[in-house]
Amino acid sequence: MASGNSDSVSDNAVQKNSTSGGKLLVILSFLNSLITIGMFCLLYFSFQKDKKNQTVSDINPKDMEVKASEDKEHEEQSSDKDDESDESEDDDFGKMINLEQFTVNLMTSVAGIYKFVRVNVSLEVPNNDVENEVNAQIRNVIIDLINSKKPSDVSSTEGREYLKEDIKNTVNSFLMSGKIKGVFFTSFALAS
Repeated sequence: MASGNSDSVSDNAVQKNSTSGGKLLVILSFLNSLITIGMFCLLYFSFQKDKKNQTVSDINPKDMEVKASEDKEHEEQSSDKDDESDESEDDDFGKMINLEQFTVNLMTSVAGIYKFVRVNVSLEVPNNDVENEVNAQIRNVIIDLINSKKPSDVSSTEGREYLKEDIKNTVNSFLMSGKIKGVFFTSFALAS
């Protein structure tokens, strides 16, 4: 009988453990379901937000033409009002000429150690006549100017601004039909 009582006690303990384990399993399954539903809701709403953003394929060329004509009409109206306060032509933007990339060795004092600069240069010109004058000779002048600089000359912002001004003045001395308005570095990398 004693063994029968011990068997029934152990059976009760197993039943209690299995029912508490079953409750734990139900709670964990419920939490897992809630987290999964929450993640789906988060993804759904984030994609809905992305759908509202305009993409390139959403742009209608006809709408752009209408907007451009409206902007032009508005510009004409405002220019009629501002005729008295026109600025000089020097303040207008010119045409940009993008030159091919320059990769030029810089002047170094130590033999065997080479430093170079890789730069893209754009020139702002007032008209097509000046654009037609930009040729290989101008490119050669720019290479010679950059080649005459030390790495320390072009490593600072002030040095690069001085180089731009130097390029502008030197190139303008070659041009006959006009002058360059500005020199711009669209990329500038100094390397060894």
